[in-house]
Amino acid sequence: ISFYPEDGNLTIEEANMFMKFSGQLSAQFPINDKVSLIPRALFAKQGPHLQLNTGTNVRIALNDFNSNALQIGSWVRPVSNEDDSFSLDALIFLVGIELGNISMGFSYDINLNTLSNFNRNQNAIEFSVSYIGSFEDETIMCPRF
Repeated sequence: ISFYPEDGNLTIEEANMFMKFSGQLSAQFPINDKVSLIPRALFAKQGPHLQLNTGTNVRIALNDFNSNALQIGSWVRPVSNEDDSFSLDALIFLVGIELGNISMGFSYDINLNTLSNFNRNQNAIEFSVSYIGSFEDETIMCPRF
């Protein structure tokens, strides 16, 4: 796949792609010894396009050592496009389990965009597996998912 026309004739303005900016923000707030709230936001902007995934997970420790846990969460994905229209693109549900250094997750994205009329209601199912390595400096924690 190429972004360039077949004849190869481009002006400088046509050849340049928009710069992409992205960022993440996350925090963990303990409710008690076993339960924490983890709000998160993921931001991406490229040219006139903007996407913000934001939501909260609830983390429930499954043992006294806090090494095994269940996470349940929900997210929304608002987007803005070239015509400055702002819409809610997707609703996302997540279930994950942490077993020591291994995190496994399952999420389901429900497409809410008006384009969903053309995608035959094909929502997204995602599975993830992460290994959280050990670290020497306990002041810098490695994020989970």
